[in-house]
Amino acid sequence: MKKTMKRITAILLVLSVVFVLLNFYLKTDLFLTLSITFCTALYHFAMRLFVGEICNKFIEPKLNYNAKWFNEKKFEKKLYKFLKVKKWKKFVPTYSPESFSLKDNSKENIIRTMCGAEVVHEIIIVLSFLPLVASAQLDSVVEFIITSVIAALGDSVFVIIQRFNRPRVIKLLKRSERQSGK
Repeated sequence: MKKTMKRITAILLVLSVVFVLLNFYLKTDLFLTLSITFCTALYHFAMRLFVGEICNKFIEPKLNYNAKWFNEKKFEKKLYKFLKVKKWKKFVPTYSPESFSLKDNSKENIIRTMCGAEVVHEIIIVLSFLPLVASAQLDSVVEFIITSVIAALGDSVFVIIQRFNRPRVIKLLKRSERQSGK
């Protein structure tokens, strides 16, 4: 998934530059539309890569999975059951599946990684609405609202998965600690 995300971002960068230049020189509605489309898509992909890298290096190592923010809320179990998370979560792609492997990582590291992934996606949800700043200048408010909402909803899926899985891994960690006598 990492390579795919980076390749798509590179392709979007090239397409953005091409259509911005075509629009600059030829000034047609088509090239303006394509410029806006590819630049917005580039923003969403590049921003995700950037936020992920920054959070993984600087925020995730400092996270405490026992912090109140990461505790399961009372309503969550019912919500996840209603959303049938258990049935569809396995079909959602993972950026770095090796980071969540019980074979290769301690349960505690996986829990911390899950917290980091949650924070990354929560930040991305907020930043998904940043293109709205450009929407007023481009007279495309509705289109930018739609793309921002779709992007935010897409990332909320990843937050839901982390919040759904984390209590189960914490339960495994506590069980193994009890068995080892810690």
